[in-house]
Amino acid sequence: MASREYSKRLGSISDEQLQDALDRFDLGQLLAAEPLTTGLFGQNLLLTASTGDYVFRGAPHWNADGEDDWQFPKERYFAGLIHHSDGGLPVAWPYLVETRRDIFGWGFALQPRLDGAPLGHPMHESYSPAEIAEQSRELGRALGIVHKVRVQSAGTYDLAVDAVTPFRVPYSDYVLATVEGLLQRSQIASAATTGADIDWARSVLAAARPALEMPFQACVVHLDYGFHNVLFAKRDDHWKVTGVVDWMTAEAGHRECDLARPLAADHQYGVGGRDEFLGAYYSVQPQLPGFFERFRAFMLWERLLIWEYWQRHNGFPKGLGMRRWMEPFVTLLGDSLAREGVAHYRSADRSAAAAMRTWRGAVPPGMSRAARAESTVISRTSRWKSGVAVT
Repeated sequence: MASREYSKRLGSISDEQLQDALDRFDLGQLLAAEPLTTGLFGQNLLLTASTGDYVFRGAPHWNADGEDDWQFPKERYFAGLIHHSDGGLPVAWPYLVETRRDIFGWGFALQPRLDGAPLGHPMHESYSPAEIAEQSRELGRALGIVHKVRVQSAGTYDLAVDAVTPFRVPYSDYVLATVEGLLQRSQIASAATTGADIDWARSVLAAARPALEMPFQACVVHLDYGFHNVLFAKRDDHWKVTGVVDWMTAEAGHRECDLARPLAADHQYGVGGRDEFLGAYYSVQPQLPGFFERFRAFMLWERLLIWEYWQRHNGFPKGLGMRRWMEPFVTLLGDSLAREGVAHYRSADRSAAAAMRTWRGAVPPGMSRAARAESTVISRTSRWKSGVAVT
């Protein structure tokens, strides 16, 4: 019985175990298995079977309550919403989930392998400006299609009912409380987050609050959207999106919050496709009143997720303060400070970017229960459930 350690997270897995996993869903004979190296946490394998190619996903994340049975049902739920919508956006379906632990000691998921692959990184070294423009338009168009999937009210996935449970507070309060929690954790983690930084962040939230309180139609939001979770293929000499993956962080919320991560990545890595991305997105989802004020709050939230995590893991250069690093992102759109201040922040931004490249896959996954729970914080899985987020 051949065994192999495919990743630190998955540990040693035998061919017999993988065959048992395929047998649970009558997927034929195992022919080959290889790790997929593009994921952040080492959860994925590519299985070649007699019936086709499948992505195996194992060692699910723990949440703040010490539970690891939520990730794959949640991913199945949101992938199903997209698959059964009329937008035509490709997602891996069917998403097959096994919750029993008798094979590996944890539940697992299997899904058909999609066409295409993630784009090369850094993009400006891999593709021409014309290609990046086309890829960015595709990225924006696909996100607009995701946001066509409407949900009755904003909320987060509840395993007990296998559906979205509405937030029990207004969405604006949920966003503000989540950001406030991240600020407090950042300040505890290191001296790089000062009282003045906190005051600045709270001023951004205060300015955004009236816009956050505007009524909106809740929809599926990915919350980790970007080139890293979108597959592409070149067809008839044009780049096309062939799949959107990794629905672990998804929830029902305001569609604009999904714009923060791809726009931050475009700025941080110098991709150069911002205008094409936004133009294509707005061709599907027109801009809403109050966008610029809300965008600053959503960008603050997105950047704080990264900032707080890496303050606990010494991922930023010493001497780089929170506001100094974050403000060029928060003021990225429609603000004179963004236009005038980019050169001032560029050297610090480059230093932070070098440290932050671990975001794309070099983070040690860790195998302890505590490490698996902590790893969920780097994405948006920790939903601040202590009396704020969900019923």
